[in-house]
Amino acid sequence: MKHPRTIAAVALLLAACSDNPVAPPMEVTRMTPSAARFSASGESAASELTPTIADVRERLIPLVQDAAASERLGSLMAQTQLLVDQGDLAEAHRLLLEAQSVVNPNGDGTSADLGDPADIAVLRLTLENLSAATRF
Repeated sequence: MKHPRTIAAVALLLAACSDNPVAPPMEVTRMTPSAARFSASGESAASELTPTIADVRERLIPLVQDAAASERLGSLMAQTQLLVDQGDLAEAHRLLLEAQSVVNPNGDGTSADLGDPADIAVLRLTLENLSAATRF
């Protein structure tokens, strides 16, 4: 009596754990961060980059506790905004790389006493996304 039940249980378990050959194939959609997807064409780039640059200047740079680094970042981001407005994305990219080096002075991703490590990580990520958006 126990043997037929065991066979039935094993059959149900195998059926439940195996792939269903008659099921339609599943479509996999990949989600990518929208902040990193900027177009790199003149006015379009300026309109897409401007809000992020403004966010860095108004919200993220004030979180940097090192006065010299904060001042340098503010200057670099102001110059970057001017270059983006003029359509010079290559030079804007160069300045963004320089800004990244300001927030990563040790070259190892540590905050280097610039402020709260989480805040500095957000700043680094945002600068990295901006840099990627201006790269050709």
